[in-house]
Parts: sequence; C-alpha cells; structure tokens
Amino acid sequence: MFNRAAWVHATLFSLLITFPIAFVLTAVNLGFGDTFMFFFIRSSIVAFIVSVPLSVILGPLVSRMTRQMLPVPTPAAEKVRD
Repeated sequence: MFNRAAWVHATLFSLLITFPIAFVLTAVNLGFGDTFMFFFIRSSIVAFIVSVPLSVILGPLVSRMTRQMLPVPTPAAEKVRD
C-alpha cells in the first residue's frame, strides 16, 4: 500500500538527517579540499536513497516499540492513580 504521508515524512526526515551527517563525515574524512563537494554530494545522494525506504519500512516498527516502552497515559488511567 502506498501511504503518501509516510513517504513525505520519510523524505523530509531523511533530508534533514542524511545531508548534515554526510557533510560532517566528508569533512572529517577528507577535509575541505578540492574534492570535498564531489564526495559530499555523492555520499549524500547514496545516503538519501538508502534512508528513505528504510524510514518508511522501519518507522512503524520504531513507533510500535516506542509505544511499548513508553505507554501514553489515558485520562481514565490518570483518574485511577488519583
């Protein structure tokens, strides 16, 4: 099934995460020399292509794991505690 919201979220999230990481790692590994921009753009594109599908696939799993670790209290549960 195609979930448009999931793909938009994954795309934006991947852009915001992969480009800064690729920038920092390229700068650390190569420095700001003549080849910096080439390797930065190349690694950013590869990281983006890998991260978007992974975000779509793993996003629901991570959400489910988070809900299990940190259950959201309901108003009824709050009344029981009082």
